[in-house]
Amino acid sequence: MAASSAADPWALPEDAAAKYDAFFTICASGGSHVNRTQAGPLFERAELPPQQMAIIWSLSDIDLDGRLNSNEFRVAMHLATLAVAGQPLPSRLPPVLELIARPRRASDERSTRMTTQPPHSPETSSGTNLIADSRITMYKVVTSAFVNAQDLLDPGVILMWMDIAACLAAERHTKTSSVTLSMDDLHFDTMVRLGATVHLEATLHKVFGTSMEVGCTVSTSQPSGRDKFVCAACFTFVALGTDGKKMRVAEALAVTPEEKFLSTIATERRAWRLKRSALELEAREGAESSQSLDVAIEEDAVLSGGCAAGGSCCEGGVEEAAPTPLVTYSMTQLVLPNMANHHGNTFGGQVMAWMAEAATVAANRQAFESVPASHLGAISHVEIALVDALQFHAKSVVGDRVVLHAKVTRVFGSSMEICVTVEAYGATSTEVRHINTGYLTIHVKAQRRRGGRYLDLPLRPSRAPPATDLDAHAAHAGALVRLRVRVQRRQMLSLRSDAMTWSPLLTEELCICNVLGLLRVVGQQPPAVHWEVLSLTFPGQVVRRGSLPFDGSLSASDVICVAHATDLFGRGTHALKAVTVVQASTTRTFAAVTDLQQRVRWDSLLEAGKVHRTLDEKNALVYFKMKPLITGGRPHDYTLLQSWRREADGSYVIASRSVVTPELPPVRGCTRGAVLPSGFQLEPLDDGRTRVTYIVQMQQQRGITGAFGSAILRRGAELMRRRFVLLEELLRTEAAPKTAPTASWAPRWGARGSGISAVPTPAPVALELMMPGAAASATDQ
Repeated sequence: MAASSAADPWALPEDAAAKYDAFFTICASGGSHVNRTQAGPLFERAELPPQQMAIIWSLSDIDLDGRLNSNEFRVAMHLATLAVAGQPLPSRLPPVLELIARPRRASDERSTRMTTQPPHSPETSSGTNLIADSRITMYKVVTSAFVNAQDLLDPGVILMWMDIAACLAAERHTKTSSVTLSMDDLHFDTMVRLGATVHLEATLHKVFGTSMEVGCTVSTSQPSGRDKFVCAACFTFVALGTDGKKMRVAEALAVTPEEKFLSTIATERRAWRLKRSALELEAREGAESSQSLDVAIEEDAVLSGGCAAGGSCCEGGVEEAAPTPLVTYSMTQLVLPNMANHHGNTFGGQVMAWMAEAATVAANRQAFESVPASHLGAISHVEIALVDALQFHAKSVVGDRVVLHAKVTRVFGSSMEICVTVEAYGATSTEVRHINTGYLTIHVKAQRRRGGRYLDLPLRPSRAPPATDLDAHAAHAGALVRLRVRVQRRQMLSLRSDAMTWSPLLTEELCICNVLGLLRVVGQQPPAVHWEVLSLTFPGQVVRRGSLPFDGSLSASDVICVAHATDLFGRGTHALKAVTVVQASTTRTFAAVTDLQQRVRWDSLLEAGKVHRTLDEKNALVYFKMKPLITGGRPHDYTLLQSWRREADGSYVIASRSVVTPELPPVRGCTRGAVLPSGFQLEPLDDGRTRVTYIVQMQQQRGITGAFGSAILRRGAELMRRRFVLLEELLRTEAAPKTAPTASWAPRWGARGSGISAVPTPAPVALELMMPGAAASATDQ
């Protein structure tokens, strides 16, 4: 921690700054930032362990963009110099170094005053707005003007309303004009009927310089009074100054756990958004070379689109037929004054509504080509199931002619993908501007219903166009790639313990979902989740408390609280949470939790572990084998994706989740276990101590109920408590961490022997969070 005296031990010497700047110039090669590859050779000269270098990078990367500017580079070099001299790294960046890494510039201050200091603007003492102050709530009543022939709300209208709500939230934060830049994937979970009340809630998630992410959630209150989730999407907006050019946006402060969770997701989602095009291109090239995405789903299930969810109206297959043509359709719209927003540009939501309309018309025409002749009389309507990510490249204004080209790219078993390209030109101009391109997935619905939902009609899958038609052939192959990517993205966001299938092409997002899946549970507090305390451990005694609300705000040392929550997010999953405060810094606690050499001293269940493949310094695929809880029981093994992150406030998140990969098949004699995102959150306290939260997520197992289920919970709680007791003893007896291992990241084995691991597995990936395995072993009785 930084000292308050003038002789601050963390202060950067004046003569060192010039030396560090010279190093930065060499590494950056004339650029404004350096990445890990550019800075690697220089930092390797320090000969520090990989774990320490990763912590130094995380401390220095203030804006969390994965790069270092010149100021951040100064801080990184200074911390590395101090670490080489033997000074322990801080849990969070000292204030004197934070001022260097994040200086205040006059232009930033002018921009901040412009966006955050109107008389009615809610501000904090630092001039940063609160995320909560950006929240917008809208209610819409579904009248006959907004529905189709089936009395269902037009999806284009929903897109328009969502864009309005998200724009209002963005402008409430910036106090200036904002325009839509992009929209992420949107899945329609349910359709809204005539007479329902639609509730839209939009709130800011994160600010990224001149842009910001805003999330919008849509739900409906049916006339019966039952609320249903409809859809949700994240929009990216850009703030505009008085000159019409983009401007910097004031920071947004996340206060509640839910706000912090959404802010963290936004940061990771932005990284995914930036690499999306490259990923699809790479996946398409892999598909063309017969190296398609490694998705562990039967081909028929993938190609059936929404059949599994919505149900099919026929039990038989689709008869073979001659190849059917793929429909192409174009329409032109005139931008009228009532279609422009308050900036004078065509309203983004209006463009989205036109895209939905064009896709619907094309789908109606394709339905009569792709539905088998025996089912043509059963067609009721077509229904948009999802909208792929949209990004606006240019604007249109009042008087422009907007042309929409809709083309069916591929027909699957019960759905079709339609690509809609939007262009615009003026009445007196021949210049054509590309506005955006989007992909919509549409189902053909039958007249029959089941459970109030229209059933899907089967379709004849389309055949690949001739290779001579390069554009059509590439579009046909790309449709399958996008479908498989969407399927896997939905797997990662689901709560099935075995849902995450490993794919090298989605490495980054798999790691992101691993960490965020844990944060999602850590941030759940009463009244959203009721944590029932199973036991409270004080020095020398254990008190079982039964039902007691628990919000995780434990602050007393040597007290261990173990709690249990059921039916998380309404999906039937449950979790165990253990919380304690230890007399050690977060850096020291992080080393004890992640270093396998120290871990075997407080985890009595670990029998062996292997780093199968290192992805980077913060992520790896690992294999662990756990001892059985009872004599004669079968050991459990796990294939895991393990990830850790350091947050801006100095806290650490260490997550582990089961993955399915043919690289690590089941082992004879072991029961393959599966766990949802589980792990540790290490939070620094003001007095130098660390609050440790240990979360284990599990699926409710069939048959594990009643007294037997309660016994398993008590056994799991006791194991978690015992682990914490041993961890506290380890931290108390060793005030300073041992030298971190410098071994390579090559896959090696670690076996439990005489109290210490035989292999120096690198700390950032040497973590297994296996309490669900313990619970599973108890079922062997």
